Amino acid sequence: MAEQASAPTVDLTVSIISFNTKDLLVNCLESIYANTEGISFEVIVVDNASTDGSAEAVRTRFPQVRLIANDRNLYFTKAHNQAIGVSAGRYVLILNSDTILLPGTLEKMVQFMDAHPQAGAASCVFLNPDGTIWPSCWKFKTLSAVLWGLNIPLNLFPNARARTEPRMLDWDRTTLREVDVVVDAFMMVRRGAIEEVGTYDETLLLYATEDDFCLRLKSAGWKIYHVPEAKIIHINRGSVDQVRLLTIQSIYRRDTVRFLRKHHGFGIALIGNVIISLDLVIAGAYLFIKEMFQRDRGKRPERR
Repeated sequence: MAEQASAPTVDLTVSIISFNTKDLLVNCLESIYANTEGISFEVIVVDNASTDGSAEAVRTRFPQVRLIANDRNLYFTKAHNQAIGVSAGRYVLILNSDTILLPGTLEKMVQFMDAHPQAGAASCVFLNPDGTIWPSCWKFKTLSAVLWGLNIPLNLFPNARARTEPRMLDWDRTTLREVDVVVDAFMMVRRGAIEEVGTYDETLLLYATEDDFCLRLKSAGWKIYHVPEAKIIHINRGSVDQVRLLTIQSIYRRDTVRFLRKHHGFGIALIGNVIISLDLVIAGAYLFIKEMFQRDRGKRPERR
């Protein structure tokens, strides 16, 4: 775990991980500085050995940003823990580079956290680029929720209650609500809560990171909130799209199984591992056959 910084000197630390998303990162940073006033804040960017000039763009265009340039990809948890370890904020915002902050977002979130001392973490409304709301909160992850979210049941039974209920899809996200888990593409965390439960579990690389962290917060007595007054635009999957599909699938299986074993035991994790692996194999075979069929059709001469 990362070493905690000394007493906070600003209201908020914004921690952003960069991995080959230069244009998204620049847009994100511009939105922070253009739309934030009334609070003191610092921005820390941890670049995971990007090859697209992300680190250079931060150095030249945003000299006020504290840049940590890694020589290899440390993925999500280790990189954010680096930033948390040197942070100076009363609150720490875990933020994705594929987000655009709307005016007043950070001020509203800090004001909410100040007014709710029992809040260990909170998040805001996630808007898709088309203006629709993305369901960014969910219930604690269980084996059932994991299995119903896999490729095969998702495609065969998209509206099954066993799938929609854990994702809280019957709620429009326009009201204040205490929740189990908020997605850590935008998650503001109280420093005191971090000091109590620790930073991210670094055995998780990309997935189930917020599930694990929020579960630890709740277990320690902290509350977690969705705040509808604050809004961001989330482009979604910016950094993940830079990683090969097979690698992402492997990390998803690995992280999900580790989470299940940590919080639900070895037997549940074993079942999850078998079914997730089977689902990925079947889904991969389907995509391969579909691609080959489409390629074969493309080679056939058109009928006259």
